[in-house]
Amino acid sequence: MMKQLWISLLFIALSGVLKAQPFSFRAEADTNFILIGEQFTVTLTADLDEATSYSWPAFPDSTEGLELVEASSVDTLEKGGRWILEQQLTITSFDSGYFAVPPLTLVVQGQAANTEAIGIAVRFPDLSQREDIYDIKKPLEVPLNWWLIALYVLSGLAVILLLVWLWYHNRKKGKAQPTAPELQIPPHKYALMQLAELEREELWQKGELKAYYSRLVDILRIYLERQMSIQAMESTAEEIIGDLEDQNLPKDLFEELKHTLRLSAMVKFAKEKPGPGENEEALKTVRHFIEHTHIGKESQNVKADVE
Repeated sequence: MMKQLWISLLFIALSGVLKAQPFSFRAEADTNFILIGEQFTVTLTADLDEATSYSWPAFPDSTEGLELVEASSVDTLEKGGRWILEQQLTITSFDSGYFAVPPLTLVVQGQAANTEAIGIAVRFPDLSQREDIYDIKKPLEVPLNWWLIALYVLSGLAVILLLVWLWYHNRKKGKAQPTAPELQIPPHKYALMQLAELEREELWQKGELKAYYSRLVDILRIYLERQMSIQAMESTAEEIIGDLEDQNLPKDLFEELKHTLRLSAMVKFAKEKPGPGENEEALKTVRHFIEHTHIGKESQNVKADVE
């Protein structure tokens, strides 16, 4: 009886090992040499168990010497109970030198797989191979076009007369009445107003996911610049995350916002399609971040105004 029990346990353990199939992730470029301005294609391929949860990587917003032209959608092929995922990245360069497509990371149920960096040589076209050599030609003499000259002179006179008339007209009107100074809306109130407007527009409900996440992150960028003096307008999602690490934020608040920023990058570059729950949670996360971080800053501003 005990022997049969050990055999059953061993069979169950072996079955679990056989079912736990590994996954793979690789990147291949169609060339390692281009001329300036030419394009090359990097193909990302993953092989994993069917119906496995995964997080597909996004090509970085900025990579030295390389520029992403287009990222295709992630195609899925079912084969023998497994998924074959594939995506093409079209990349170009406008600088000469040796550059590298950085490693990309695929996360499958908490485990990560990295691609290898791909070296790309970018060079100027070779102009020394031109066979035809021509004599230097004399400059061509262009005949004067008197009608065109007359048109330019008349146009110049018309502009001068218009400027004189505007000067005389403004002088007669006298000084304009002073206007009341524009009221400045606090950064957090302006951001919350923008979030409410974005929610009313129902962009993601209409299928406009990219526009929805772009607006959402732009609202956050403006708030970070005005409220926390973080240069966020020209920063990538990862750069913003790095700046926020120095702000001593609560861990759960920081992790939620980091997830939202990375999700927006996936929607923009990898054409990820989050579900309704994720879309609503993204806006709630940004709103919660604004409501939490403006406290304290506002009291400092009020104190400064009183002084």
